[in-house]
This record gives sequence, structure tokens and C-alpha cells, in this order.
Amino acid sequence: MGEHIAIDGSHGEGGGQLLRTAVTLSAITGQALVIEHIRAGRRTPGLAAQHLTAVLSVAKLCEAEVAGATLSSETLSFRPKVRPQPGNYVFDVAKAREGGSAGAAALVLQAVALAAVLAEGACHLRIGGGTHVPRSPSYDFIADVWRPFLGRMGISLETALKAFGFYPRGQGEIIGQLKGLGPQARTRLKSNRCRSSTVASFAQFRDARLRQVFRRTFHNAWPLEHRQCSQSSRRASSYDPSSYTQRAQELGSS
Repeated sequence: MGEHIAIDGSHGEGGGQLLRTAVTLSAITGQALVIEHIRAGRRTPGLAAQHLTAVLSVAKLCEAEVAGATLSSETLSFRPKVRPQPGNYVFDVAKAREGGSAGAAALVLQAVALAAVLAEGACHLRIGGGTHVPRSPSYDFIADVWRPFLGRMGISLETALKAFGFYPRGQGEIIGQLKGLGPQARTRLKSNRCRSSTVASFAQFRDARLRQVFRRTFHNAWPLEHRQCSQSSRRASSYDPSSYTQRAQELGSS
């Protein structure tokens, strides 16, 4: 397929994030890629419904030529033809697999939204799937953590939850509106900093080398008091479900 970047999908944890990041960066840079051994580190390797939807969604933004975009495929080629385009887009994880799917709509949104930053205009997104499902960010994380973080970088993303989606049925929907920065995005984005915290026991790291890396990396980590956790839990439980519906109606009518 000509010049392209070759990516080993088994690298690191060998999961879906490598795939989503790769196609998003391909759309942003215009660089073609071929990724092999997709999700090799998972119990069921290859493209699942959520990963396939993310690939096809990003491909639609940049009119990419895609090969290998089928369920369970472990090899994929992706060649963008144009810069990500503004417009109205509708994606649904359930359509990627017969019988539907509760694949994470939030992960699809993350892949598409970052590619859409280069669009010269607004992108209106409607993404169907699971909104609160295991092993993926919930809609609340997107709205309350990820979206504000993008805002600090100069990326304007508005989101709303139109319908909840839980495992195994899914059928939720996230609405998003992103104002693209165009080809000047690289010069208009602002630098930012973040901190990642984790809790783990050294006993979880059977490899002595991993235990050593963990100690060196987190030796200055601050313990989190139980009182703080309890306060966070109380704040999280105080959400009013009606606020989701109101926000979805406001964003959907704009």
C-alpha cells in the first residue's frame, strides 16, 4: 500500500487503546499505517465491535481507505485521503455486530473527537453504545474529567448523555459537539500537565524487575485518606439524573 508506518499491536498490554490512538494519529498526520497483531494481549484478539466502530468512525472523518476492518481481524491498514472534515456524524457500536453490542461509546468518542480537532468547522457527533460499562471510561468521566481537560488545552467539546447504556444491551447515546481548530491546531493548542495515581501491592508484581520499577516510579506517592474517598463517594452519589436529559435536549436542539 505504499509508504506506511508498521505497528505491532501486541506492544505493551496489547489492547485496544494502541489501535484507537494509531488511527487517530493517522487521521491527524495523514500518515498511512498498517497494524498487525491487533489486541494480541486479550483473551479474544482482533477487532471487537467497539474497536471496529472506532476505526470506521475515524475513517469517515478523513475518507480513509481501510482494509481488514472486520470483526476479529488482527491486521488493519488505514490510509487517510483528506484532512478530517466537519459535519454531522452518527455512529453506533451496535451496528458493528449482529445482535447488537454494549461496546463503549466513550472510547469511540475519544478517538473521533481528537481527530476532529483538525477539522475546519464544527463536528456534530451522535454515538450509540454502552455509556456505563466495565473496563472503559463512563460518560461521567468524559463529561467531568476528560472534556474539561481538553478545554484547558484549547479544545472546545460539549457533550450530553441522551440515553444510558449498560451491559449487555447497550443502546445508550452520547451527543458531542466539537469546534475544530483547522490546520492551525498544532499552533493553537495549549500545553498542559496531568498527574496519574495508582494503588497496588508489590505482591501483584511477580517479576522482580517490575517491582523495582514500581518502587522507583511511585516512591513519592501520597497515601489517599479514607475520609477523602468517602467525601468523593458522597459527591458522586449526589448527581441528579434529570440533569442528563436536560443537557441532552439543550445540545440536541442547538
